[in-house]
Amino acid sequence: MRRRTRTAATTSGSTCGPPATGAAALDAWGKALAERRDPLVLRAVAEAHRIDGDDATAAALLLEAHALAPAVRPLTVETLAALLAAGRPADALTLIDRLPPGDRAHGRIRLLEARAALAAGERDRTGRILRDGLVVPDLREGEDALDELWFAYHGEERDLPADYDFRMS
Repeated sequence: MRRRTRTAATTSGSTCGPPATGAAALDAWGKALAERRDPLVLRAVAEAHRIDGDDATAAALLLEAHALAPAVRPLTVETLAALLAAGRPADALTLIDRLPPGDRAHGRIRLLEARAALAAGERDRTGRILRDGLVVPDLREGEDALDELWFAYHGEERDLPADYDFRMS
């Protein structure tokens, strides 16, 4: 007799096998989306497209997911990053402009706003964010997002302030 196992994700008493991968996963997610548009499933499909290098489809799926779950800040961050990767900085700024003040003030979202503004040619907006001070609480040591933004805005002639230097030397 075959032994059944339960995973932590199983809540209905059904059994689960190993997670689906590749085409099987996309097929399963497609069936789930045909029944109901779910933000987590949309996010999973978007991630599969991102991994495959299809940034445009990933961004579109994440925008739909975000519309279904606008209060989920990590999804907002991921959607903004996907819009930037897809070359859609104006759409990222539009999304940011619609966010509630608490989300707009979040450091990671302000960083993405500054990047989007720079990519959209809104240098004044990027400059205001940098002048006001940009604190990204979840920035990891070695992450170069702040110094890349700084040098993209100022060029190499301005020294990177210590508050923005998380590079590993």
